[in-house]
Amino acid sequence: MPFSNRVTLSATGNTQVTSAGALAGTNGYLLSFVGSSWTGSALLQQNIAPPGAAQNLVNVAYVTYATGAAVAAGTAITADNAVVVQNDDYDLYLVYTHTAGSVQVTVLPTAVVGSGAVGLVPAGDIQAGTFGGTTGAPNGAYLFGTGAFTVAGAASFTAAGTGLAVTNNVTVGGTLAVTGAATFYGVITVAAGQVLKIGNARVAGALAQGGSITLVDSTGAVVTVLTT
Repeated sequence: MPFSNRVTLSATGNTQVTSAGALAGTNGYLLSFVGSSWTGSALLQQNIAPPGAAQNLVNVAYVTYATGAAVAAGTAITADNAVVVQNDDYDLYLVYTHTAGSVQVTVLPTAVVGSGAVGLVPAGDIQAGTFGGTTGAPNGAYLFGTGAFTVAGAASFTAAGTGLAVTNNVTVGGTLAVTGAATFYGVITVAAGQVLKIGNARVAGALAQGGSITLVDSTGAVVTVLTT
């Protein structure tokens, strides 16, 4: 059977999705499961029978794409997910038990999974500005795992509304330039020995009732207090 890159499962049965020796990535195949109101289970199995012999399907282990965590053979996939099968020596089957809905499975060659780069295609083949989309779906989207990411070039966020939302801390090693309005809801703290410079500053609105602005000198002594 030739290499198959997409199947839709909507009935119980066995479906071959790759062939032994078919084109795979440097670390096997990535399978993305994206369902439509689906419930059921899919086992990953390989046919280890020699050519011409009766089919002999056995469970195969896989790796969770998002985390790099190994999953034991015989563990069924029961929800949207993206997994990697690292062995392409045998025909790969999906043994599906159907309950409701349908699930589309996309099969692609994958790059190295684990420490270091994790991806669907070799580095440089993903164009800038193409990230985002459905969880677990490499088709038209890219799913990132956990850990640190380094962006060597400039990153531009042009989404409407909140283009960049950060739920934890942000550290800026260089200059932070804000060309639009900046609103601070918490305390602004200037570290000892550092200076907060406000050039040609003005307060356009009224100071809220009960609020205050305190200015101190380099020694920490209060210079001016504005209160309402």
